[in-house]
Amino acid sequence: MIKIDIERVSGDYGFEAKDSYGNVVRMDTSPETGGQQFGNRPMQLLLIALGGCSGIDIISILRKQKQEVTGFGAHIEGDRQAGVEPSLWQHVKLVFNLKGTIDFDKAKRACELSMNKYCSVAETLRLAGCELTWEVRVNEEKGDKKPANIKEVDDAKESNKESDKESDKEDSGKDQKESDKEDSGKDQKESDQKESDKKQADNE
Repeated sequence: MIKIDIERVSGDYGFEAKDSYGNVVRMDTSPETGGQQFGNRPMQLLLIALGGCSGIDIISILRKQKQEVTGFGAHIEGDRQAGVEPSLWQHVKLVFNLKGTIDFDKAKRACELSMNKYCSVAETLRLAGCELTWEVRVNEEKGDKKPANIKEVDDAKESNKESDKESDKEDSGKDQKESDKEDSGKDQKESDQKESDKKQADNE
C-alpha cells in the first residue's frame, strides 16, 4: 500500500507531501486564490506525473530494443473544463523529444505503447474523459522543428542543383550539334542543287 503524508508548511496553502522514502513534493494554490508560488498546483502534478510515467515507459522500451537514448524531454500543454466544478483536464498534448542513436519508427512505437497501453497516469486521465494526443521528435533542437542534420539536407539540395546544371549544359551542347548538322546538310543540298542547275543551263 502506498502511503503519503501531507503537511502545511508555508502560508495558508503551501503544502509538502512526503512518501515513505522521504521524497518531498511541494504544492500551493494560485496567487489569485491566495497562493504564494510555494509549489506546483495539485492539478499540474497530474501532467507532471503523466510526463514522468510515460518517459519511464518510453526509455525502458527503447533500451530493450538496443536503442541508445542520450536525451529525453517532454513538453506538455493542457486545457481544463471551463465554468464547471470540479474542472477536469479536457485536452492534453505531449511532445516527446528524444536524442541519441534511435530509429524513428521504434521511437514512435515506444510512445504509442506507453500512451495507449502501459502508462497508468494516461489511462487515469483518459477514463476521466481527457483527450490525449502526442507527437514524437528525434534528434531535433529544442523548440525547432528542423532536424539537427538539416545541413546534410541542404548539401544534398545543392548537389542536385549542380547536377541539374551539368545536365542542362550537356542537353544544350547536344541541341547545338544537331542544329549544326541540320544547317550543314541544308547548305550541302543547296550547293548541290545550284551545281545541277548550272549544268542543266549549260546543256541547254
